[in-house]
Amino acid sequence: MDTLALSEHTIALHKVNADAYEKVASTYHNLFALKPTATRVQFIQDLAKDLAPGSKVLELGCGSGVGSKPFIERGCEVTGVEISAAQIALARENIPTATLVHADMMAVSFLPESFDAVVGVYSFLHLSKDNQEILISRIAEWLKPGGSLACNFPAETFTDSTLGGVTSEWLGEKMFWHSLGADGNRELLKEHGKGLKLVKDEVVVDTLDAAAAEATKGSPDEAFHWIRAIKE
Repeated sequence: MDTLALSEHTIALHKVNADAYEKVASTYHNLFALKPTATRVQFIQDLAKDLAPGSKVLELGCGSGVGSKPFIERGCEVTGVEISAAQIALARENIPTATLVHADMMAVSFLPESFDAVVGVYSFLHLSKDNQEILISRIAEWLKPGGSLACNFPAETFTDSTLGGVTSEWLGEKMFWHSLGADGNRELLKEHGKGLKLVKDEVVVDTLDAAAAEATKGSPDEAFHWIRAIKE
């Protein structure tokens, strides 16, 4: 793994989210990681079933690590990257056999064809449009032929002309978000995911657990675009 330099703008933008997750790590773990939506559970289980023991899996934005447990139980070799020190500390408790990297996902680089699967669930939405494009192109290189990209994005669009996204409060902390919407996500994969073929392309509305909905002070219903693409 190599470490890449980031622009001052990206560092500052991502620090907003890193600082926020430092404060809400335990809350996020208890309300979301330990109580995933049925869609998330099925999405990860479906991918895990398709991976042979010994497969190499990269999770970008691994959080507290709970989401990677199905891969470890399958016998996969998991590498998790997480920007929040508090989250990576939880991950070391939850998935101690994984290789865990405390870093910005935009600052890591791997050799071509290193992974059988790359996962990004509720994490790519914290990247600007430019960085989403860069990351998707990198992932296409990191995947082995036949490997899978499994990720999700918000189904709705939220951008502004200044940051290419929005900064809003979530779990009581300011965070940066960016979403192209479902059509934009498809275009993102088409334009920047060289060799990636969409095999799952589904918008699903899930209803959050009551405690999670109350904590986020938003609608209990959330619409996300779930994507799986295979490298040909």
